[in-house]
Amino acid sequence: MPAEIFIIAMSGMATPILILAIVFYYTHLSEQRFHNTLQKLIESGQELSEETISGIPGYKKVMPRDDSRNGTMAVGVGIGLFLFGFVSLGNFFMGVGLLVATIGATMVYYHKKNQPSSSKDLTVGE
Repeated sequence: MPAEIFIIAMSGMATPILILAIVFYYTHLSEQRFHNTLQKLIESGQELSEETISGIPGYKKVMPRDDSRNGTMAVGVGIGLFLFGFVSLGNFFMGVGLLVATIGATMVYYHKKNQPSSSKDLTVGE
């Protein structure tokens, strides 16, 4: 009986690891295919414009970091966890919810503090 419980517990822990391994493997294959195609284009002497590069399979456009959006989402998740703990499960989830909400609020504050002011953007010669 304990052996079966151990096997069930280990398979439950191994499943997320297996899923992540599959995702990372196929992501790596996609990146490798993109770089191989890019290398062939460079070797052939073809001009590399933004349109050409974005048309290669596996191309990923790098998005700018948005601390305000991520922070707002973290605050929402934190409040949800807090309320979930308050209504049903107790102090542990309330504490985790407050921790996540505090991290989100810090991200929003960081975004607001490091955002360039519009008056500095308008003055070019200084």
